[in-house]
Amino acid sequence: GMPWPKITGIEPDALSSWIALINPSRMRSETWLRQWNTAYPGEAVYGGFCSGGPDPEAMFLFTEAGESHASVLTLHLSGGVRIGGVVSQGCRPIGEPYTITEVDRNVVVSIGQRKAYEVLEEAYESLEESEQAEAKGNIFAGLAMTEYKDELRRGDFLVRNILGGDPNAGVLALGTYPRVGQTLQFQLRDQDSADEDLRDQCAGAQTRYGQPFAALLFSCAGRGVRMFETPNHDAGVIEDVFGRIPLAGFFCNGEVGPVGGQNFIHGYTAAAAFFLNP
Repeated sequence: GMPWPKITGIEPDALSSWIALINPSRMRSETWLRQWNTAYPGEAVYGGFCSGGPDPEAMFLFTEAGESHASVLTLHLSGGVRIGGVVSQGCRPIGEPYTITEVDRNVVVSIGQRKAYEVLEEAYESLEESEQAEAKGNIFAGLAMTEYKDELRRGDFLVRNILGGDPNAGVLALGTYPRVGQTLQFQLRDQDSADEDLRDQCAGAQTRYGQPFAALLFSCAGRGVRMFETPNHDAGVIEDVFGRIPLAGFFCNGEVGPVGGQNFIHGYTAAAAFFLNP
């Protein structure tokens, strides 16, 4: 990978954090973030991809000096400011958590020694009838990022798309590479879960960090009025929990934030960075 500390002139320091603004049309973002995680282990990155129309030329980043042709702009924060944050993926767990027992690349063959597709059907059938209609196309795979907890809660899962399933073979293809031994629980994304999850995460952050003096919010373009009916939902939740702190941000075409101590790219997510006194 690239020698990022040499390029940036900034040495790794587990107490620092980063804000990243990314133009996905100009680079392979997953590759960059993997390299960044290796170069700066334990340093949280919060941010988002610029969003726009189908024309990549119409998307650009800008700094105080004007338009930038950079693929990514990173801001390093250390010293007189601490950063805390939340990554709300807008889901709630459904069914039971099970251990993945067989995988083939990104295909989950069996979960808890049973066909993966069967376990998904069981999770779907555990929903109320009213929820089942809404659930089609809104069920995701949640992969536990920490195996050391007795009880896994929402924020412990990395939520990834189910790309497809084969009921005959009983397998499921995911938008990630799961591993044998990892805990998987299916997740339902809907308006109520997304609202509740962000409120829970913010309340947890307030307990953990205290009161921030400002915040940045990177919210998925899919979390606007289509998801919540009312405008300004995510910003409104932050205001409900923390009061009227200075808050800036934008609607993104992909969000960045840590889950289980490692930074990932997310979808349909609200990632917020809170600025705290040291």
